[in-house]
Amino acid sequence: MSLNTEDTAADHVESQSVRDGDEGEVVDESVLDGYLTDNNRIAPEIVQGLSSDDRNAQREAATKLRQLVDHRETVAIQAIIDSDLHQSITKMMRSEDVELQGRAIRIVAVITSGSSEQTSAVVDEGALPMLIGLASSAQSDDIRDNALLALGNVSADSQRLRTRLIQEGGLKPPLDILADPSAYPNHTVYRAANAISCYSHSREAYPLEFEVTERMISVLCTYILYQQDEAAESLQECLHGLHHIFEDEDSVDKARETAVGLSPRLVHLCTSQEAETRHHALLCVNRVLIYDVDRGQDLINAGILDILKTYIASEDGRNRSDACFVTSNMGLDTLTHAEVLIKSGLVPLLVRVLSDQGDTSGARVHAAWTLSTQAINWGQDRHEILDALLEADCLEAFCSALTFDDYDAVEISLQGIFVLVKTKWAGQQRAVERVKAGDGIKQLRAIVNMSSNPEDPAMENSTNHSDRDGDDKEEQIDESVLDGYTTDDNQLAPEIMEGLRSNDPNAHREAAIRIVAVITESGDSEHVSAPIEAGALPKLIGLASSTKSDETRDYVFIVLGNFGGHSHELGTKLVEEGGLKPMLDVLDNTSPDATSHRYQAAYALSSYAHTNEGKMPEHEVARIIPVLSKYILYQQDETAGSLQESLHSLQHILQDEDTVDKARCGTNLIPRLARLCTSQDTDTRYQAHQCVSQIIFHSVDGVEDLINAGILDAFKTCIASEDGEERRNTCFATSNLVVDKLQYAKALIESGLVPPLIKVLLDQGDDSDARKYAAWTLSNLATNWGQDHHEILDTLLEVSALEAFFSGLTLKDFGAVEASLNGIQVLVETQWEGRQHTVERVKAGAGIEKLRAVRFRNDIHGTELHKTAQTILTDYFPEFSLPARI
Repeated sequence: MSLNTEDTAADHVESQSVRDGDEGEVVDESVLDGYLTDNNRIAPEIVQGLSSDDRNAQREAATKLRQLVDHRETVAIQAIIDSDLHQSITKMMRSEDVELQGRAIRIVAVITSGSSEQTSAVVDEGALPMLIGLASSAQSDDIRDNALLALGNVSADSQRLRTRLIQEGGLKPPLDILADPSAYPNHTVYRAANAISCYSHSREAYPLEFEVTERMISVLCTYILYQQDEAAESLQECLHGLHHIFEDEDSVDKARETAVGLSPRLVHLCTSQEAETRHHALLCVNRVLIYDVDRGQDLINAGILDILKTYIASEDGRNRSDACFVTSNMGLDTLTHAEVLIKSGLVPLLVRVLSDQGDTSGARVHAAWTLSTQAINWGQDRHEILDALLEADCLEAFCSALTFDDYDAVEISLQGIFVLVKTKWAGQQRAVERVKAGDGIKQLRAIVNMSSNPEDPAMENSTNHSDRDGDDKEEQIDESVLDGYTTDDNQLAPEIMEGLRSNDPNAHREAAIRIVAVITESGDSEHVSAPIEAGALPKLIGLASSTKSDETRDYVFIVLGNFGGHSHELGTKLVEEGGLKPMLDVLDNTSPDATSHRYQAAYALSSYAHTNEGKMPEHEVARIIPVLSKYILYQQDETAGSLQESLHSLQHILQDEDTVDKARCGTNLIPRLARLCTSQDTDTRYQAHQCVSQIIFHSVDGVEDLINAGILDAFKTCIASEDGEERRNTCFATSNLVVDKLQYAKALIESGLVPPLIKVLLDQGDDSDARKYAAWTLSNLATNWGQDHHEILDTLLEVSALEAFFSGLTLKDFGAVEASLNGIQVLVETQWEGRQHTVERVKAGAGIEKLRAVRFRNDIHGTELHKTAQTILTDYFPEFSLPARI
């Protein structure tokens, strides 16, 4: 499962600029009108005053401009830029006249709260060094505060300006102030904390090196321990900053090293009477739980669970939502934390929240994530966790959550139900009966009958990408009705084409549904071709991009997927008409509000890729690979059907070294695939393995990337799995990994993979085909590399590879028997120190008997395998080479 990383707070204001101005100042609107021309430029008298040599005239003009930006900010900023006054104002910041300098700094601070172009205008004029200097050394509180305000605005603006600010030392002044808060007034400390908060809040989209935040972590933690006034806004800003800086284990560890007692302090602040302080402390706690198991234990020891219990039962919606959000990341990666959560008594409270359909705080969504995480991540192997969930009425709560508008929450609740009713455990039958006895069946049917959910886990991902219908699979359409959808000469009925051409969205939908029916209810190629022959394809492609009806677009994607997946000929036609573009556009748009239709778009692309494997035009492959790579990196929900379909597409596109290189180039796709090979979701894990196997098969450099990304550790976990298909896929991948380079063979050995592979090959009860691929892997190590690198043979002999090879001789697969014979032959014929020991082990064990048995297998007798077995006996064990007496 992926992390639940949704920020429960309303967005922290992007620009944290609080417009101070001259407090209490009132300026008549008619006066402000006089400061602007009719075409929204700054009045000529102000422009002239700023450029005057008369100090009083300059002050008066600067005062008017300051009044304008404070009272009419948006209009004033652009008017200043359009009037080219930002250059004069920036120069005025150097003035020795403190009053004039103060007005200029204030104007610049407001300008930096505007658009990126407006902020860049003053920065490019040289404002940044002056702001940094004034934030450090100004004697005037107002000047220093406005300089800090401007620095915060710049840091929140863009990656370019943020990098420039860091390079010029723009973080030092606010950090120096926070490091010595007693030397400054409270409002200045607040401004410093606000500047760091702005930087940290915006930097998550563009992470910088750890050394940039290292001092920041130390200063913020020290200040959080120092500031005992829990209502202080500076404390709230520091907590907000720390929450966004905690983005990996290193940052959390740095905080713990720097500030002894931080965990108890954060736990204490979670009980603050001040709502904002409490909220930001809880978000810090959440990040600690996500990224650092040991620090998470510190929080538990400090009493965080009791606080969460209090808030989950609270009447305050924000408290409930924050607390449930924190619990949703407890126990993601650590069974101990999951067990502690259950033993703490939190589960019944979370069930109560999830079951409360009147709760509009967002807490129910987070409760669904928490409870499902316990079931999915741990319950399948720890049935006592399922017992606790069932006993607390979690199943009924999951069923009630199926009414959510939030697709992700519905999906995660479905996963929770699925685990409870599918897992083989003592309570399985009770779980099934309780679904039947309550509203479970009704709620599940309601989900099935809804228009297709773009990420619906009920839409089973299958390696057999046959035509799929978006409606209830049990729906039967009478043949006579279907006949009415086409004409005698196999054309679409006129009313369907009229529907497609109509401006009525309902007509579009009805036409698309009828085309789906024609295609999916008939395996006849002529019927499937009918919509294309009728000229419907361009209209359908247009609807996929332009219709405002979600349901129509979903049906259209089903149609396009079925066309692309039916045959190479129809797939080619789809490409020629531009039918892949709508699918790619949907997957390429990773903005948070663009989640609709991703599953259907990914499915349509997957159907095309599956059927047209190795036949896709090169220019289309070049378009598809970057979009798939981007989406696979973006989609963090590992149960998402769209992710699984995208992985399925990718594996069918990675067909040679060129395609693998395109996928590798400039992305972090390889580490992402390695991570997905250990996903909790079976389908995602399977598809990721298939992609990895393609990379290993086609690209030597890709193998190196995978090894560097930790794929061998993932393989060790998967080979030891109880899931036969998972063992098979992993052993298949390892069989190709050791073929081309000695360094990869040595890496596999050093990773400790050889003993698990031998265990698989020795397990004669394994019917998953994992044994034959394990035989190939071990044999490749011996035959490709062992004859020249005897340390490899030493390793194989030491971990009983010889006995495993003899076990492999009983396999039905000729290739696996051949690989096992080749492995044995290398071990007994190579001149190395362990050769005599090998021969003795063959004689002492059942080796001779197994070799003789190969000769007398009816399916092998007379083949090259028979000859190889006889050769081994004749050349190395002549005393045993006579045929056995039968």
